[in-house]
Amino acid sequence: MISVGIDIGSFSIKVVEIDASLKPFVINRYKEFALSQDPNRDRKIEIVDILRNLIEEYHSTSAHFVLSLPT
Repeated sequence: MISVGIDIGSFSIKVVEIDASLKPFVINRYKEFALSQDPNRDRKIEIVDILRNLIEEYHSTSAHFVLSLPT
């Protein structure tokens, strides 16, 4: 089973792909997407675009997604 952890922070979105079918768990991939610090850019649209691309990347798999959102 593939699990994808997504941490949406103030400065970046971090993504880790873990193979949970193996013991101990194995990290397959790690990505970090820097978020623009430009106040004229809409951060929500930027985040949605990144998440949309991730969903397309994992569309054909049965990955489980876990999210961490800023408070």
